[in-house]
Amino acid sequence: MGPGLSVCRGIVTALGGRIEEESTSARGTSFRVVLPAAAPQIAAGLRNSLQVAIILMVVSEWEASTDGIGYYIVNAQQSFDYVGMWSGIIVLAIIGTVANILFVAVENRVLHWHYGARAVEGRSR
Repeated sequence: MGPGLSVCRGIVTALGGRIEEESTSARGTSFRVVLPAAAPQIAAGLRNSLQVAIILMVVSEWEASTDGIGYYIVNAQQSFDYVGMWSGIIVLAIIGTVANILFVAVENRVLHWHYGARAVEGRSR
């Protein structure tokens, strides 16, 4: 390993990751950098993105669509169909809640190592 790679290895190791290297005569040397310490922040960003995506989907349907739940809610409101409007809002809330629950379930399964390490760290303090 050259000096650049040893510096990278030190940084990656300090962040709780690892560098895997593989050498073959036909393909040469390849490196794989694994940084699990970044996974919780990535998951938090994805969770926020999920919420923003649902909001933007509905707003774009309000403004530029003739189909979809956003269009249905606005159309029901403009025609004074308040039962239809509130049913659309409730369906939208159910969709958002189910999407969030599914995301949290996947996040807990993928990041179980992180939550376990934090629990152990909390007990040792």
